[in-house]
Amino acid sequence: MQRWYKKIIVFILMMALLQYPIGVFAAEQQTMLRIGLITEFAEKSQLQISDKKVSIGYSISDVYNEIATLESETGYRFTKATKYYAKSTTKYKTYTSAQTAVSSLVKKYGITAVVGFMAKDDIRVFIGESNSEEQLKKVITKVKGSGISFETLGGDNGYRVKMEGSKQAIVYDGNGVNGYPQIAPIVENSDGDKVLIIGTKQYRGRLEIGSYGKNSVTAVNVIAIDDYLYGVVPAEMPSLWPEEALKAQAVVARTYAVHKGGVGGDSKASNPYQLNDTTASQVYKGYQGEVTTTNQAVDKTSEEYIYYNGQLIDATFFSTSGGATNNSEDVWSGVVPYLRGVSDRYELEPEKKPWILTFTKEDIASKLSAKGKSVGAITSVKEGERLDSGYLRTLDIKGKEGSITLEKEAVRNYFGAPSAKYKVISSKTIPDQVTVLSKGGKATTTRISSSSILSASGTVAGKDTSMEQFVVMGKDNLSNYPKEAPTKTDTYYFAGMGYGHGVGMSQSGAKGMAKEGYSYKEIIKHYYTGVEIIKK
Repeated sequence: MQRWYKKIIVFILMMALLQYPIGVFAAEQQTMLRIGLITEFAEKSQLQISDKKVSIGYSISDVYNEIATLESETGYRFTKATKYYAKSTTKYKTYTSAQTAVSSLVKKYGITAVVGFMAKDDIRVFIGESNSEEQLKKVITKVKGSGISFETLGGDNGYRVKMEGSKQAIVYDGNGVNGYPQIAPIVENSDGDKVLIIGTKQYRGRLEIGSYGKNSVTAVNVIAIDDYLYGVVPAEMPSLWPEEALKAQAVVARTYAVHKGGVGGDSKASNPYQLNDTTASQVYKGYQGEVTTTNQAVDKTSEEYIYYNGQLIDATFFSTSGGATNNSEDVWSGVVPYLRGVSDRYELEPEKKPWILTFTKEDIASKLSAKGKSVGAITSVKEGERLDSGYLRTLDIKGKEGSITLEKEAVRNYFGAPSAKYKVISSKTIPDQVTVLSKGGKATTTRISSSSILSASGTVAGKDTSMEQFVVMGKDNLSNYPKEAPTKTDTYYFAGMGYGHGVGMSQSGAKGMAKEGYSYKEIIKHYYTGVEIIKK
């Protein structure tokens, strides 16, 4: 059986599982996604693309249109453009013609001049880069005989960015429709892939670097959905797991991404991205995170999405359930018909193991105060309503100055618990007491630690450490039992299983189902009630 459980005892426990219902959302599929690279490349004073030869252009209606090919021996540095500029009243038809005008102005007048992008089909010449409006006016006066007229842009509007290479500089003003240009790779690497290098990381697709109304620059990866998934699936699920589990993760991640962030590739200065590269969306590690097995899982499920009643679903997922998943409304708000709690009986080798957190009464009071919920010195902490999945729905805490009942996600988030499937163990608790049914149907209450214990290796063993737990398999769920209670009266153990919110697909459960021979479509339909997998 489960080789990770140091002690497992199989009791026949009768556990009933409820079924649960958030609103159904429609989402339009897009070929491109916009991913905020916030882990390393958000709100920086400068960002550096190392590629020496790149394409620069705009995405219009999700189609990339190249404006120019640029070359620089030093790559390209991006910074916030905060100084005063003037723009030519003339629009130039091409980048080359604008660059020719820039070179002429610099040579003849010795001023600072750059190509300026207002938007696609709005290419100008910017001059000045002055520290004040007065200095800018002097530059404008100086070039009056150039044959080019200029009008002031004024100071920083929150959206200007300067791109500098060894051969040219460009300032673009992202305040508007399709305001920010994007950089695309040209040269293939040794594997035949085109990627851009920013910092120490590599990314497929294009990079858009804008200020987006802030006093900094941020990188956004504009990338095709499956190219994005190449960097997501191995970051979200171990690449050595069974293929059917990896394929299930690929379809779930594709559906989640397009449902949450299907905004297309066009620049939107006021709303630069709806997905980022962290667990707040899906973990995304770019080109360097790719693995052959997970790339194959993406390819084999290409263009497949999950639908409920003709609408793309909100395909939530998490690491480990601890034996059962939750209904949407028991964790968040609103009933979602396809996010129903189900038994997770194949989750026998969970990625995240059972855990115990230790809190003193002072710790608990401090964590409540940090959330603005002070109740004074703690007098008691008790489990409230428990769902049939085994998760706590409410937690009751009393103090000398009041009391509070935590609900739903607050039950885990207030304490940084891996999940809400935990038991509160005080010094007075008998932690491992269970009811066992004999062959004749007689119920007997006993302590696990006083019984004969069959471990995963098939041997009889006793206790090891106080922080270990027994895991009991019931009819359609798992339950955990700590071996010992805390010895101090002011201390509580939060002893639990699972990792995450518990709604949607359990990744560890998907692994278990795949090992038992279930296909990726069967796995998906188990965790999302009444859905269809459709190739679009």
